[in-house]
Amino acid sequence: FAALSKTARAEMAVRCGADLVLELPTPWAMSPAETFARGSVRLLALAGADTLLFGSECGDLPALRCLADCLDSPAFADHLTAAPESGLTFAARRQAAAASLLDNAAAALLQSPNNTLAVEYLRALRHTHSDMTPCTLRREGAGHDGAPEGDTASASFLRELLRQGRGEAACAYMPTPAADVLRRELAAGRIADGALCERAILVRFRAMTEADWRPYDPGNEGLYHRLYQASRDACTVAEMLSAAKTKRYPLARLRRMVLSAYLQLPPAPERVPYLRVLAATAAGRAHLRCLRDAGAPVLTKPADVPALGPAAEDVWASTFHSACVRILRRWAEEIGYPRSFTIYDSDDSQRVMKAVYKELSVDDKFFPVKSAINQMSRWKDQLISPAEALKTPARDTKGALAAKVYAAYEKKLKEAGAFDFDDLIYQTVILLSEHEDVREFYQNKYKYLLVDEYQDTSVAQFRLVSLLTGPEKN
Repeated sequence: FAALSKTARAEMAVRCGADLVLELPTPWAMSPAETFARGSVRLLALAGADTLLFGSECGDLPALRCLADCLDSPAFADHLTAAPESGLTFAARRQAAAASLLDNAAAALLQSPNNTLAVEYLRALRHTHSDMTPCTLRREGAGHDGAPEGDTASASFLRELLRQGRGEAACAYMPTPAADVLRRELAAGRIADGALCERAILVRFRAMTEADWRPYDPGNEGLYHRLYQASRDACTVAEMLSAAKTKRYPLARLRRMVLSAYLQLPPAPERVPYLRVLAATAAGRAHLRCLRDAGAPVLTKPADVPALGPAAEDVWASTFHSACVRILRRWAEEIGYPRSFTIYDSDDSQRVMKAVYKELSVDDKFFPVKSAINQMSRWKDQLISPAEALKTPARDTKGALAAKVYAAYEKKLKEAGAFDFDDLIYQTVILLSEHEDVREFYQNKYKYLLVDEYQDTSVAQFRLVSLLTGPEKN
């Protein structure tokens, strides 16, 4: 897991000189180097890039090209097929096959992770027929997953410092603009700790059958069986990985499989479906304006998601109120409102309430309009209907008057085909409670609901979530 949110990391990038930060969608970002590279190249092609700049341990573009050519040659495929497995990893067998065609020194470049990814970038450029110009920079300083070297440190080392609570030590290895963002996130308590969701991950794995694991083992080498067995007994994800690991299966591959299984990721398709912007400077925004015909939708805000098509529209990420608006726009007629209902703001509500006061001869000085509206809001949040409010013994004259005003107010809203802001959740709860077909439609439509700041939900919000999740309580 990343220690910082993607938006915070994107902000670091633009503060340190980047003009535009795009997200590589998760199915590609979670893939092995070959698929990761192809997704990246396709993404950059959609973004109008003319140069592909990547790091490598060797910094030698001709040597990397030679390896890429070798891996794409028919002879290499034959040598790889003929190479004895004898417990070796795929990476080791691939290096041996390359050495048999080139030499040990050339093939040894594949031992380094950034060289390997660089080779895959070059292959991806060829396979996608891209006209981008490749260029490589030699990676210096701390190695991948290695200890600090001079004033540089690997991302793994920085994450470990953050896990230990040594935020300032991590900042010392970062450019000042990036360190400032990290300090802000530390002060706000926005540092992710994968251990906090470990129990949820293990619960998910123990609910999986052996067949459920199989799609995440693309090589069909039986690794899914090892992970399934390990998930039965392990008390931590680290124990599970350790139990499944062998010389043949590197830890990086196991981590990808485990996380993909937890997230239920589909295989990465051939085409990158969208460009999602995470951060941009003025220059980056100017470039975005040139991408209207990029060949894929450009997403800069949640409202852009429907451009991805009907399947994307079925994935909701919204506030309680906006989700309820979507539900009511489809089903409002079931509770006697038009689907083209109007949503009243606070000024509209006060206008209606003043009309109610006039009809009922209520003195605003005795019982202010704002007090009546506040009381109605509390009742709706407690899911108390006008009829229930009228039946409930009032503590005083104002309480009895509030119930009468509430009933008259709701009647006027219904006659006008309108909801106020509090009605959006209140009326949706009524709809789902009284109409089993509507309730089951949404319970079957969505397998999981994620509620941010769940501990702060109100009575009405809690009831809404309960109705939407159904008996499985997901």
